[in-house]
Amino acid sequence: MITNNPKIRVKAFYANLNCPGKESAHFLYMCLLAIFFVCQSSYADNFITRTNQGSNHTWNEAIWTNATTGSITLTVPVAGNSYEVVSPGLLRPPTTTSSAASPIIFPGNSLQFDTGGSVRLKRNSSHAPAYFFFNNTGGQLILNGGELDDGDDMTSMILSTVNVVTNTDTRFNAGQDSVNFNSNNSGIWQGFRNFVFLAGLSGGGSLTLGNACMINQVQILPATVAEVGTNNGNFIFRSTSSGFAGTVTVSSGWIQAAAPGALGSANIIIAGTSNAYPNAATGAAGAMGPAQFSATVDYSNPGKLTIQNTNSFLLLDHNLTFGSAVIDGVTFGYGPTGSTNYTAAQINAITGQTNVIDPTSIYTLYW
Repeated sequence: MITNNPKIRVKAFYANLNCPGKESAHFLYMCLLAIFFVCQSSYADNFITRTNQGSNHTWNEAIWTNATTGSITLTVPVAGNSYEVVSPGLLRPPTTTSSAASPIIFPGNSLQFDTGGSVRLKRNSSHAPAYFFFNNTGGQLILNGGELDDGDDMTSMILSTVNVVTNTDTRFNAGQDSVNFNSNNSGIWQGFRNFVFLAGLSGGGSLTLGNACMINQVQILPATVAEVGTNNGNFIFRSTSSGFAGTVTVSSGWIQAAAPGALGSANIIIAGTSNAYPNAATGAAGAMGPAQFSATVDYSNPGKLTIQNTNSFLLLDHNLTFGSAVIDGVTFGYGPTGSTNYTAAQINAITGQTNVIDPTSIYTLYW
C-alpha cells in the first residue's frame, strides 16, 4: 500500500541515509516532528453556545462546547480558542467596574454572534461608562447577523472594531433588545442609553440602529440632560472606518459621526418611525421613535445619504459632503446657483418640510 504520511517519508529517508551528515538528518527529523506537534497542540478550537443567560450570569461561565456529536461537555472560555453564539444565545458580561485602562474583556481569542445571537451589555451600580473588549487579543467583535444591545441606562464604550459581516443583517439596540422600548422608568436616565464606538467598523453587511430614546425627548428629565449633555447621540462613532462599505439604517435614535471617515463609504438611511416616543402601538422591532444624523466634525462620505421622512432629521451643525442625497423623497443635484452645496433653509424650501435643522444657518450639505 502506498502511503502519503509525511512523517513516514521523513523516517524512511533517515533510515536509508548512509552518509557523514546522518546526525544532521536526525536533528532535522526531530525538529520537523517538534514543529508538527507544536502546531497540532496550538490549533485553536471553535466553541459554541446556545445559552440564553438570565440576570446574575456572565459569559465567563461553563456554557461553551466544541462537541458536535456524542457526549457534550460544557467549559468556560479561555485564551487560545474562538467562540461563537448561535440562536437563541444571549450573553451577559460581568458587571465589574471598568475603565479605558482596565476594560471588561472576553477571555477568548475571538467572539462571533450569528443570527439570533446577542450580547446584552450591563453596568455596575455607578453612573460611570462601561468599557468592553470582546476578545483578549484586541481584535474584532464579529457580528454575523447578531445583535449588540445596551441593557442598562449607561454609556457603553466599545474598544473593539466591529466587523459587520458582508451579506448579513445586524442590529445595534440602545435598549435591552430590538422590541422592548425604554420607558421613562427604564433606568437612572429615564431610558437614555448610548454606545461610543472607539475602534470603528469593518465589513460590508447591513447594520440597523434602533430602539433608542434620544436625549431631547420629553421623557428625559432636566437633571439627566445636565449630566449627559445635550450633544450626545445614541450611536457615536469616534474612529475612522475606512474598511466599512455596508448600509447603515437608523430606525430610531441619534447617530453621530465624530471622526473623519467614521462610517467609511456606507450608505446612510435615516428612517425614523414616529415623531413621538415611545411608540409601543406599532409592535414592530425597532419602531420606537424619531431618528437623526449629525456630525461633530466636518464630515465626508462617498456614499448616499437618505433622510427618508418627516420622522427623520438632519442636524446640520457641521459641513457635510456625500456622494449623493435624497431628502424627503427629493433627489438633490446641483444647487440653486449651479454649485453643489445647500443650506438647511434651501433644502427645506425645496422639500417643503422642516426636518433639516441648522441653528446657526452657516453650514452646508455638499454633493
